[in-house]
Amino acid sequence: MAKLRHRLGEAEEARANLAAFAAGHHAATAAIHAAVVEAASRVDLAELAETVTQRWPAILGVDACAFALIISGEGFRFDRKGVFSVEPQWIRSAGEGDEIQLSSERRGDPLFGEASGQLRSQAVIRISGPASVEGVLLLGQSSDDPVGSPEGNELLCFLGRALGAMIGRCIATK
Repeated sequence: MAKLRHRLGEAEEARANLAAFAAGHHAATAAIHAAVVEAASRVDLAELAETVTQRWPAILGVDACAFALIISGEGFRFDRKGVFSVEPQWIRSAGEGDEIQLSSERRGDPLFGEASGQLRSQAVIRISGPASVEGVLLLGQSSDDPVGSPEGNELLCFLGRALGAMIGRCIATK
């Protein structure tokens, strides 16, 4: 009987963990979909940049959002303070490797701009879209808690692909 009670306790703990995971995944999915919907109606790159850098942090539950693009061979980073020129190689090196890179470090990537000093964990997501779009989306938090999880990486990649499509549309209609 004691063995059955122990196994029942383990099963109950596993059920509770699964329910918590499902609730967290549902919340993350809803937040990412809300962020995409918020940005989808923006008609130009300036409006889109404002939405991503100023509205997405609250929607996604992170402390900072920034992105960087290479447009016609020139590098630009977009953060809460505006648009700044950067070397295209910075952007290329941040986006090298996997479609998404999660890390916890003493400070955020320099592409965050002034906010990088306050950030302790980040997700760097390659922005993919039309051939003319090359860049990265950066999500950062001031806590050491990871921004993403292996289970949520697919959602973050979707966010990068959606942003790439919107940027491509803005650049094409320019």
